Amino acid sequence: MKSRNINEKGFSLIEVVVALFILSISVITIYNLIISTSVSTFQLEQKYLAKEVASNRIALIHTIEKPLKPINRNGEMIMGGQKWLWEEEINKNMSNEFYDFTISVRLENKDEYTYTQKVSYLMNKGFTLIEILISLVILSMIAVISSNILQSSLELERTQHQDWQKLEILIFICDN
Repeated sequence: MKSRNINEKGFSLIEVVVALFILSISVITIYNLIISTSVSTFQLEQKYLAKEVASNRIALIHTIEKPLKPINRNGEMIMGGQKWLWEEEINKNMSNEFYDFTISVRLENKDEYTYTQKVSYLMNKGFTLIEILISLVILSMIAVISSNILQSSLELERTQHQDWQKLEILIFICDN
């Protein structure tokens, strides 16, 4: 039987197994982070689009489609390439000076609402042309700013996804 030289170079089997275990835990953790980030981003985008549909309905209620009496309305709107269904319930407030309205928004093929907003609205006879134009300018500015923020967050996520792919390639190369 040969006697083993203690100064031999190389890793023992236990060291290799421990290193592979640590590497596999790291890869699994990174993969779970990527998946949860993607799901969170998708849900955030859906909620944002539903909120925009509700905001559009509120703008119309304040300007063009003013309710003259309590009413329930529903309809559909295309936003973000998807068909959204909205429902409005408009009731008189206890003070009779306000309308309370609830706007609920959901995707066409979903049963539960993605976004619901409750608002009180002061009843008045109408807006002047200047008030309508100012409202439209402000809403346009908000839409542009919101669009830029959404675009920036989507670009950031794409960059992060590409970085994770590069990391996976490096890990694969290092393993080989």
